[in-house]
Amino acid sequence: MNQPAPGSTFDSHWLRLREAADRAARSTTLTRRAGAWLEKRHASEGVFSLMDLGSGNGSNLEFLAPRLPGHQRWRLIDHDSHLLAQATGRFHQLHDADGNAIELIGDCRDLADLNTLSLEDYDLICASALFDLVSRDWLARLADACVACNAAVLFTLSVNGEWHFIDRQDQPCDNAEDRWVRQLIDAHQQRDKGFGPALGGSAPTALSEAFTQRGYRVANAPSPWRLLAGHTESVTLGQALLEGWDQAAREQAPQCAERITAWFQSRSTALESGALGLWVGHDDVFAYPPDTPDEAA
Repeated sequence: MNQPAPGSTFDSHWLRLREAADRAARSTTLTRRAGAWLEKRHASEGVFSLMDLGSGNGSNLEFLAPRLPGHQRWRLIDHDSHLLAQATGRFHQLHDADGNAIELIGDCRDLADLNTLSLEDYDLICASALFDLVSRDWLARLADACVACNAAVLFTLSVNGEWHFIDRQDQPCDNAEDRWVRQLIDAHQQRDKGFGPALGGSAPTALSEAFTQRGYRVANAPSPWRLLAGHTESVTLGQALLEGWDQAAREQAPQCAERITAWFQSRSTALESGALGLWVGHDDVFAYPPDTPDEAA
Protein backbone atom coordinates (compact mmCIF):
# COMPACT_ATOMS: atom_id res chain seq x y z
CA MET A 1 0.00 0.00 0.00
CA ASN A 2 1.81 3.13 -1.14
CA GLN A 3 1.28 5.75 1.53
CA PRO A 4 2.46 9.17 2.71
CA ALA A 5 3.47 7.74 6.06
CA PRO A 6 4.61 4.25 7.06
CA GLY A 7 2.16 1.94 8.78
CA SER A 8 -1.31 0.67 8.18
CA THR A 9 -3.45 3.72 9.00
CA PHE A 10 -4.44 6.04 6.16
CA ASP A 11 -6.23 9.35 6.34
CA SER A 12 -9.01 10.38 4.02
CA HIS A 13 -6.84 13.03 2.33
CA TRP A 14 -4.35 10.40 1.13
CA LEU A 15 -7.11 8.06 0.01
CA ARG A 16 -8.80 10.81 -2.00
CA LEU A 17 -5.44 11.92 -3.42
CA ARG A 18 -4.74 8.53 -4.97
CA GLU A 19 -8.22 7.85 -6.39
CA ALA A 20 -7.59 9.21 -9.89
CA ALA A 21 -4.29 7.32 -10.26
CA ASP A 22 -5.97 4.15 -9.02
CA ARG A 23 -8.83 4.43 -11.51
CA ALA A 24 -6.44 4.96 -14.40
CA ALA A 25 -4.22 2.05 -13.35
CA ARG A 26 -6.75 -0.70 -12.66
CA SER A 27 -7.18 -3.63 -15.01
CA THR A 28 -10.62 -3.26 -16.58
CA THR A 29 -10.08 -6.69 -18.16
CA LEU A 30 -10.01 -8.43 -14.79
CA THR A 31 -13.01 -6.42 -13.62
CA ARG A 32 -14.96 -7.62 -16.67
CA ARG A 33 -13.85 -11.19 -16.02
CA ALA A 34 -15.05 -10.95 -12.43
CA GLY A 35 -18.41 -9.64 -13.65
CA ALA A 36 -18.74 -12.43 -16.21
CA TRP A 37 -17.86 -14.99 -13.54
CA LEU A 38 -20.56 -13.63 -11.23
CA GLU A 39 -23.18 -13.86 -13.96
CA LYS A 40 -22.28 -17.48 -14.68
CA ARG A 41 -22.22 -18.30 -10.99
CA HIS A 42 -25.81 -17.07 -10.71
CA ALA A 43 -27.37 -18.10 -13.99
CA SER A 44 -30.80 -17.27 -12.58
CA GLU A 45 -31.83 -14.03 -10.90
CA GLY A 46 -30.46 -13.48 -7.42
CA VAL A 47 -28.37 -11.20 -5.25
CA PHE A 48 -24.60 -11.08 -5.55
CA SER A 49 -22.92 -10.95 -2.15
CA LEU A 50 -19.64 -9.02 -2.17
CA MET A 51 -17.16 -8.07 0.53
CA ASP A 52 -14.48 -5.37 0.44
CA LEU A 53 -11.61 -5.89 2.88
CA GLY A 54 -9.85 -2.79 4.18
CA SER A 55 -12.41 -0.66 2.37
CA GLY A 56 -11.18 2.72 3.61
CA ASN A 57 -13.36 5.51 2.21
CA GLY A 58 -15.02 3.25 -0.35
CA SER A 59 -12.99 3.90 -3.49
CA ASN A 60 -12.93 0.22 -4.43
CA LEU A 61 -16.70 0.01 -4.09
CA GLU A 62 -17.12 3.19 -6.17
CA PHE A 63 -15.11 1.69 -9.02
CA LEU A 64 -16.47 -1.85 -8.97
CA ALA A 65 -20.20 -1.54 -8.26
CA PRO A 66 -21.14 0.26 -11.52
CA ARG A 67 -19.05 -2.23 -13.52
CA LEU A 68 -20.41 -5.45 -12.01
CA PRO A 69 -23.83 -7.01 -12.58
CA GLY A 70 -26.67 -6.69 -10.08
CA HIS A 71 -28.33 -6.98 -7.72
CA GLN A 72 -25.40 -6.40 -5.35
CA ARG A 73 -25.17 -6.63 -1.57
CA TRP A 74 -21.88 -5.17 -0.27
CA ARG A 75 -20.22 -5.47 3.12
CA LEU A 76 -17.39 -3.00 3.71
CA ILE A 77 -14.82 -4.06 6.31
CA ASP A 78 -12.43 -1.57 7.90
CA HIS A 79 -10.99 -0.86 11.35
CA ASP A 80 -11.60 2.89 10.96
CA SER A 81 -15.19 3.83 11.82
CA HIS A 82 -14.77 7.36 10.43
CA LEU A 83 -13.68 6.09 7.00
CA LEU A 84 -16.54 3.59 7.00
CA ALA A 85 -18.99 6.39 7.74
CA GLN A 86 -17.56 8.38 4.83
CA ALA A 87 -17.94 5.40 2.50
CA THR A 88 -21.50 4.55 3.45
CA GLY A 89 -22.42 8.24 3.32
CA ARG A 90 -20.83 8.82 -0.10
CA PHE A 91 -22.16 5.74 -1.83
CA HIS A 92 -25.52 4.84 -0.35
CA GLN A 93 -27.14 5.77 -3.69
CA LEU A 94 -24.62 3.95 -5.89
CA HIS A 95 -26.02 1.71 -8.65
CA ASP A 96 -24.78 -1.48 -10.27
CA ALA A 97 -24.19 -2.02 -13.99
CA ASP A 98 -27.86 -2.89 -14.46
CA GLY A 99 -29.10 0.30 -12.81
CA ASN A 100 -30.16 -1.29 -9.53
CA ALA A 101 -29.44 0.44 -6.24
CA ILE A 102 -26.87 -1.50 -4.24
CA GLU A 103 -27.31 -2.73 -0.68
CA LEU A 104 -24.51 -1.50 1.56
CA ILE A 105 -23.43 -2.14 5.12
CA GLY A 106 -20.33 -0.96 6.97
CA ASP A 107 -18.64 -3.36 9.37
CA CYS A 108 -16.00 -1.91 11.70
CA ARG A 109 -13.56 -4.61 12.79
CA ASP A 110 -9.86 -5.42 13.00
CA LEU A 111 -8.84 -7.48 9.99
CA ALA A 112 -5.81 -8.85 11.83
CA ASP A 113 -8.17 -11.33 13.53
CA LEU A 114 -9.59 -13.36 10.67
CA ASN A 115 -11.39 -15.67 13.10
CA THR A 116 -14.08 -13.02 13.57
CA LEU A 117 -14.67 -12.64 9.83
CA SER A 118 -17.19 -15.00 8.25
CA LEU A 119 -16.98 -15.30 4.46
CA GLU A 120 -19.78 -17.84 4.21
CA ASP A 121 -22.34 -17.14 1.47
CA TYR A 122 -20.16 -14.50 -0.25
CA ASP A 123 -19.60 -14.72 -4.00
CA LEU A 124 -16.72 -12.29 -4.49
CA ILE A 125 -14.14 -11.07 -1.96
CA CYS A 126 -12.48 -7.80 -2.97
CA ALA A 127 -9.65 -5.65 -1.65
CA SER A 128 -7.54 -2.82 -2.99
CA ALA A 129 -4.03 -1.76 -1.95
CA LEU A 130 -4.07 -4.04 1.09
CA PHE A 131 -1.80 -7.01 0.70
CA ASP A 132 1.62 -5.43 1.04
CA LEU A 133 0.65 -4.89 4.70
CA VAL A 134 -0.27 -8.48 5.57
CA SER A 135 1.89 -11.49 6.35
CA ARG A 136 2.23 -14.71 4.37
CA ASP A 137 0.55 -16.59 7.23
CA TRP A 138 -2.40 -14.16 7.29
CA LEU A 139 -2.77 -14.49 3.52
CA ALA A 140 -2.76 -18.29 3.78
CA ARG A 141 -5.58 -18.17 6.32
CA LEU A 142 -7.58 -15.80 4.14
CA ALA A 143 -7.08 -18.03 1.11
CA ASP A 144 -8.25 -21.05 3.11
CA ALA A 145 -11.38 -19.15 4.16
CA CYS A 146 -12.14 -18.15 0.55
CA VAL A 147 -11.72 -21.73 -0.63
CA ALA A 148 -13.95 -23.02 2.17
CA CYS A 149 -16.84 -20.83 0.98
CA ASN A 150 -16.05 -21.29 -2.73
CA ALA A 151 -15.73 -17.54 -3.30
CA ALA A 152 -13.80 -15.80 -6.06
CA VAL A 153 -11.42 -12.96 -5.26
CA LEU A 154 -10.53 -9.70 -7.00
CA PHE A 155 -7.51 -8.09 -5.35
CA THR A 156 -6.30 -4.93 -7.02
CA LEU A 157 -3.45 -2.41 -6.85
CA SER A 158 -0.99 -4.46 -4.81
CA VAL A 159 2.43 -2.83 -4.92
CA ASN A 160 5.12 -5.05 -6.45
CA GLY A 161 8.18 -3.15 -5.20
CA GLU A 162 9.06 -1.68 -8.57
CA TRP A 163 9.17 2.08 -9.05
CA HIS A 164 11.31 4.55 -10.91
CA PHE A 165 11.34 8.14 -12.06
CA ILE A 166 10.45 8.90 -15.67
CA ASP A 167 11.54 11.78 -17.87
CA ARG A 168 9.34 13.94 -20.09
CA GLN A 169 9.47 11.24 -22.79
CA ASP A 170 8.14 8.72 -20.23
CA GLN A 171 11.47 6.87 -20.22
CA PRO A 172 12.94 5.42 -17.00
CA CYS A 173 15.34 7.77 -15.27
CA ASP A 174 17.05 5.88 -12.46
CA ASN A 175 20.32 6.46 -10.63
CA ALA A 176 22.36 4.81 -7.90
CA GLU A 177 20.75 6.88 -5.13
CA ASP A 178 17.26 5.89 -6.29
CA ARG A 179 18.24 2.23 -6.17
CA TRP A 180 19.74 2.63 -2.69
CA VAL A 181 16.62 4.36 -1.35
CA ARG A 182 14.42 1.72 -3.00
CA GLN A 183 16.26 -0.98 -1.04
CA LEU A 184 15.59 0.90 2.21
CA ILE A 185 11.91 1.27 1.36
CA ASP A 186 11.63 -2.38 0.37
CA ALA A 187 13.01 -3.38 3.75
CA HIS A 188 10.72 -0.97 5.57
CA GLN A 189 7.65 -2.32 3.76
CA GLN A 190 8.38 -5.77 5.20
CA ARG A 191 8.09 -4.57 8.80
CA ASP A 192 5.17 -5.79 10.90
CA LYS A 193 2.12 -3.62 10.10
CA GLY A 194 -0.13 -5.44 12.57
CA PHE A 195 -0.54 -8.70 10.63
CA GLY A 196 2.94 -10.18 11.16
CA PRO A 197 6.00 -9.64 8.91
CA ALA A 198 4.56 -7.78 5.91
CA LEU A 199 4.72 -9.06 2.34
CA GLY A 200 5.65 -5.66 0.93
CA GLY A 201 6.48 -5.80 -2.76
CA SER A 202 6.18 -9.60 -2.86
CA ALA A 203 2.40 -9.35 -2.31
CA PRO A 204 1.26 -9.94 -5.93
CA THR A 205 3.41 -13.07 -6.29
CA ALA A 206 2.29 -14.35 -2.89
CA LEU A 207 -1.36 -13.82 -3.83
CA SER A 208 -1.02 -15.79 -7.05
CA GLU A 209 0.88 -18.59 -5.35
CA ALA A 210 -1.58 -18.87 -2.46
CA PHE A 211 -4.60 -19.37 -4.70
CA THR A 212 -2.83 -21.45 -7.33
CA GLN A 213 -1.67 -23.85 -4.61
CA ARG A 214 -5.29 -24.24 -3.53
CA GLY A 215 -6.42 -25.18 -7.01
CA TYR A 216 -7.92 -21.84 -8.05
CA ARG A 217 -7.62 -20.47 -11.55
CA VAL A 218 -5.61 -17.27 -11.35
CA ALA A 219 -5.35 -14.32 -13.74
CA ASN A 220 -2.91 -11.43 -13.27
CA ALA A 221 -2.63 -7.99 -14.84
CA PRO A 222 -0.28 -5.04 -14.30
CA SER A 223 -1.86 -1.88 -12.87
CA PRO A 224 0.97 0.67 -12.56
CA TRP A 225 0.60 4.30 -11.67
CA ARG A 226 1.95 6.54 -14.43
CA LEU A 227 2.47 10.00 -12.96
CA LEU A 228 3.57 11.94 -16.03
CA ALA A 229 6.20 14.64 -15.75
CA GLY A 230 4.81 18.15 -15.60
CA HIS A 231 1.20 17.22 -14.82
CA THR A 232 -0.29 18.98 -11.80
CA GLU A 233 -1.91 15.80 -10.49
CA SER A 234 1.37 13.94 -10.85
CA VAL A 235 3.21 16.56 -8.81
CA THR A 236 0.63 16.48 -6.01
CA LEU A 237 0.50 12.71 -5.64
CA GLY A 238 4.21 12.29 -6.44
CA GLN A 239 5.24 14.71 -3.70
CA ALA A 240 3.09 12.86 -1.18
CA LEU A 241 4.75 9.61 -2.23
CA LEU A 242 8.23 11.13 -1.92
CA GLU A 243 7.45 12.41 1.56
CA GLY A 244 6.31 8.95 2.62
CA TRP A 245 9.37 7.30 1.11
CA ASP A 246 11.63 9.87 2.76
CA GLN A 247 10.10 9.09 6.15
CA ALA A 248 10.29 5.33 5.61
CA ALA A 249 13.94 5.52 4.52
CA ARG A 250 14.83 7.59 7.58
CA GLU A 251 13.16 5.08 9.87
CA GLN A 252 14.98 2.24 8.17
CA ALA A 253 18.41 3.92 8.18
CA PRO A 254 18.43 6.83 10.67
CA GLN A 255 22.23 6.96 10.49
CA CYS A 256 21.93 7.98 6.82
CA ALA A 257 19.56 10.91 7.35
CA GLU A 258 21.79 13.43 5.59
CA ARG A 259 22.17 11.27 2.49
CA ILE A 260 18.43 10.59 2.40
CA THR A 261 17.69 14.31 2.71
CA ALA A 262 19.94 15.07 -0.26
CA TRP A 263 18.14 12.43 -2.35
CA PHE A 264 14.72 13.69 -1.32
CA GLN A 265 15.49 17.33 -2.06
CA SER A 266 16.97 16.53 -5.46
CA ARG A 267 14.08 14.35 -6.60
CA SER A 268 11.45 16.61 -5.08
CA THR A 269 12.83 19.59 -7.01
CA ALA A 270 12.86 17.62 -10.27
CA LEU A 271 9.27 16.48 -9.70
CA GLU A 272 8.06 19.97 -8.80
CA SER A 273 9.73 21.53 -11.83
CA GLY A 274 8.13 19.04 -14.20
CA ALA A 275 11.46 17.53 -15.24
CA LEU A 276 10.51 14.10 -13.85
CA GLY A 277 7.44 12.01 -13.17
CA LEU A 278 6.99 8.65 -11.44
CA TRP A 279 6.09 5.11 -12.45
CA VAL A 280 4.93 2.93 -9.54
CA GLY A 281 4.30 -0.77 -10.11
CA HIS A 282 1.14 -2.53 -8.93
CA ASP A 283 -0.58 -5.75 -9.97
CA ASP A 284 -4.20 -6.96 -9.96
CA VAL A 285 -5.23 -10.56 -9.30
CA PHE A 286 -8.51 -12.32 -10.07
CA ALA A 287 -8.86 -15.91 -8.86
CA TYR A 288 -11.86 -18.20 -8.93
CA PRO A 289 -12.75 -21.77 -7.91
CA PRO A 290 -12.00 -24.58 -10.39
CA ASP A 291 -15.49 -26.07 -10.14
CA THR A 292 -17.24 -23.01 -11.59
CA PRO A 293 -17.56 -22.04 -15.27
CA ASP A 294 -14.48 -20.58 -16.92
CA GLU A 295 -15.69 -17.15 -17.99
CA ALA A 296 -12.65 -16.75 -20.28
CA ALA A 297 -13.43 -19.88 -22.28
